[in-house]
Amino acid sequence: MDIKINDLSLSEKEVEVTASYDEIKKDIESEVLKQTKKVQIPGFRKGKVPLSVLKKMYGDSFEYEASEKVANNQFWAVAKDNHLHPIGQPQLVDIKFNPGKDLYFKVKYEVIPELDVKNYTGIDFEIPEFITKDAEVDSEIKYILNSNRSFEDTDVVGDDNNYLLDVEFTRTNENGESFEGTVPESMQVDLTSERIQPELAQNVKGKKTGEMFTFSFTDEHVHKNDKGEDEVHKETFNYIGLIKGIKKIIYPELNEELIKKVTKDKVSTEEELRKQIRKDVQSYYDQRVDELTKDKLVTEIIKQNDFIPPVTFVNNILDELVKKEEEETKKR
Repeated sequence: MDIKINDLSLSEKEVEVTASYDEIKKDIESEVLKQTKKVQIPGFRKGKVPLSVLKKMYGDSFEYEASEKVANNQFWAVAKDNHLHPIGQPQLVDIKFNPGKDLYFKVKYEVIPELDVKNYTGIDFEIPEFITKDAEVDSEIKYILNSNRSFEDTDVVGDDNNYLLDVEFTRTNENGESFEGTVPESMQVDLTSERIQPELAQNVKGKKTGEMFTFSFTDEHVHKNDKGEDEVHKETFNYIGLIKGIKKIIYPELNEELIKKVTKDKVSTEEELRKQIRKDVQSYYDQRVDELTKDKLVTEIIKQNDFIPPVTFVNNILDELVKKEEEETKKR
């Protein structure tokens, strides 16, 4: 077998292979046999048609088709034996074969380029410093309490915000009249949420199950106009809400039992819990700083060392960016 490897660029190569018929004869015959077993001709059982009959009907088409599969298998064997390390999907760009003769084929493939990196020392850039704050620890404690809260049915919304409401909303005009064709929308409203509209939280105070309330809010956002200039848009939304159900939110005590439960017996006191949370948050920040530092270093090195990246890598990154944008769009 004759093998020739050509360098097309730092990340793109080409291998030419010429294999004698003796080297590929068994593989060709094996592939032809696989194909003939699928052929069904009137007068013969499926897979039992004599090769002589198939030869008269189809000529050398089975051998030609088999040669492509053999070339593919041979390429991967050559890649393994010669440590080619192709990435992405190699491309068969040329193949020459006649039954009983040598098989020649050419495959183009990509590799991770070997770079002679220069000018990577003495680079200055800022490294951010993240320190865990008390407010972040308090926020994690609040999350733990929220995750373990319970609910109790009640008839009236009290003065605090510790209530979960089932509300049927109907959008109205500024006069409180519902729009024609408007269908009420049922939603669950958590008054403890930071995203809750202040006017809504205020207007449900003292309300009972079955009673109604109103509220409105103004949405303000900026987008580009036809001239590419920022333009502020404001729109006011008015609603009537019908309270269908009220639940009082009961928060658990941050005691030893709860702390052991959420930490799987790692710690048992509030002081130990806060230390553990601070340690975990700081560990996350330290990891992010390492990632940011590495990204900045790579960016600076790339500025000093121009190269052509493998198309496969570029396409993979583009696909990931598209997927990420799709996910963010769904969230918005």
